[in-house]
Amino acid sequence: AYLLIGLVQSYPLLAPGLPWIDGLFESVSALTTTGLSTLPGVQDLSPGYLFSRAWVQWYGGVGIAIISLAVLIRRSGAARRLLDASVEQEDLVGSSRAHSRRTLGVYLVLTGFAFLLLWPLLGAWEGLLYTLSGVSTGGFAPRDASLGEFSFATQALIMLLACAGALPLVLYYRGLKTGWGALLRDLEVRGVLGLTLLFGLLLGLVLGDAGELPWGQAWRHGLLLAASAQSGTGYASMELSGLSASAALVLILSMFIGGGLASTSGGIHVFRFLLVWRLLRLTMLRTCLPQHAVLNSGLELGGHHLSLEEALPAMLTVLLFLGLILVSWALFLTQGYDPMASLFEVTSASATVGLSSGIAGPELPSGLKLLLCADMLLGRLEILAFLVLLCPGNWRT
Repeated sequence: AYLLIGLVQSYPLLAPGLPWIDGLFESVSALTTTGLSTLPGVQDLSPGYLFSRAWVQWYGGVGIAIISLAVLIRRSGAARRLLDASVEQEDLVGSSRAHSRRTLGVYLVLTGFAFLLLWPLLGAWEGLLYTLSGVSTGGFAPRDASLGEFSFATQALIMLLACAGALPLVLYYRGLKTGWGALLRDLEVRGVLGLTLLFGLLLGLVLGDAGELPWGQAWRHGLLLAASAQSGTGYASMELSGLSASAALVLILSMFIGGGLASTSGGIHVFRFLLVWRLLRLTMLRTCLPQHAVLNSGLELGGHHLSLEEALPAMLTVLLFLGLILVSWALFLTQGYDPMASLFEVTSASATVGLSSGIAGPELPSGLKLLLCADMLLGRLEILAFLVLLCPGNWRT
């Protein structure tokens, strides 16, 4: 579905007179909620064109949230953390449908709430476009400066609404039923918020210490950009093409980790990051124990016990994600692009974030545009789906 819709949607996005490859790039970027663009500017585009891009991001975001939730129901370790006790593993179809309806309901409520908040500040039209591309963590802004022309209060509000879409959507439903304390106690929610704050402080320190910005502006842009990278939204409060290598590296790490499972965010997701960290700690603990000590073969995460067999798909996804970035980065390097700028661009595409170092543009060779399209699709569907598609055994059954 994502492949076919990406191809079909590329046709109407050719309206400004774009070559087909650029229309495909805009379509894939919108559908995967990435937000990278090869357009030189957007403020002169027609309202219908701007709405089309934002709308594609909105339904692409809810689509991936529902798909990932349906897949998680089969993986009991992650499912137990996200889903309530009513999930019956023997009725996977019924459980998937019920939780998909709840996810869609939460998504619609978040969208309506965001629009009501942004309407008085931005007007109905811009409020709608920022709502559709913000809640979906897509990042297609109707202004060339993205968030750069707004006050800090407006920028912070838009980013808070975007971060709401980067949390596991089904947890909002649980919070409504059992109290909002459950949402705040969730390990992944605390992980997303904690990492956003950590990377925001690091980025502010780097920007201020390097003398790139006054300290007040450094902390402001640091927190906003970290929230944009961690949530996978891609809104920018400042020009990124001149970022120092250390500042770019902080954002790369934040984009790589991403937001929550079964959300509209990309990256490897905080749950997998925490799982890898716990596995590392478990491995180090085993080296410190006596030879005949007995250690539980599984691990605990967020109050739930996971077997090592359940952790294996998460480890595999992280390794495949790293491999995708490294291969794409190598191909950019062979074309003579700056190492840090090209690493930033391929990580942003693979994590479906949309922050750009300035490489994505109309002058980018067609082969590299197709490479970034592949990165966005593979990163959005987490690579394994495409490997399943390429397996001949699945064509017959």
